[in-house]
Amino acid sequence: MIGEWYYDQIIWRGNAHLDHEDSQTEILSMFEDIHSQLVLVRVWNNVDDSPTQKQFLKEIKKDFKQYNLNFYQHNGSLAQHCRDHSETGAGYDESYGFSTSKKRSVALAFARGAMVVADYGQQDKPENQAKLKSSILGNKKSWELEH
Repeated sequence: MIGEWYYDQIIWRGNAHLDHEDSQTEILSMFEDIHSQLVLVRVWNNVDDSPTQKQFLKEIKKDFKQYNLNFYQHNGSLAQHCRDHSETGAGYDESYGFSTSKKRSVALAFARGAMVVADYGQQDKPENQAKLKSSILGNKKSWELEH
């Protein structure tokens, strides 16, 4: 699925913290391991505070099962799920899948604190930027995820 959606493109991820600065190792791990910054809300809500790769994988397999159920058995469920996630709709808290951005501008908004210091679109106000302890914007060529 990642290959179909992001094939041969740059994928982006933005990350901001109020009280933590990621080390270089932690930043690289976001693109090398299953990382909390690359999973969606439902997975993160079902693992320990410091999850292992095995815990992440277990929850991701549940996501894949739910994806297949929505795709094959429930007319419109997958499309509604995608709308809810991208538009913060009613099903946002049950989002599943792999969370990255196709657009740099979207990832930059998250790196500048969207949904951490303020609602999306309000993060760039100086008083909100002053709240951030760290801000990260990363990217990776998507074909590398499959090789």
